[in-house]
Amino acid sequence: YTSLEEFENDIYLIFCNCYKYNDVESEIYSLDKALECIFNKNVILQDRQTRELKKVLEKTNSNFRIK
Repeated sequence: YTSLEEFENDIYLIFCNCYKYNDVESEIYSLDKALECIFNKNVILQDRQTRELKKVLEKTNSNFRIK
């Protein structure tokens, strides 16, 4: 993969295919739903951490600028 977005898109495609090709009442469908939930929580957490890190870096960089 050349980007995280590309990887995420493929993962979501896997989830969609699992829903499409498995019965709603099957164990695989249920496990897919649980895994997607975990994946989404991690993506949200990672996004939040990335935004917080950018804020810290911007603040740090602004403190070191020559005036």
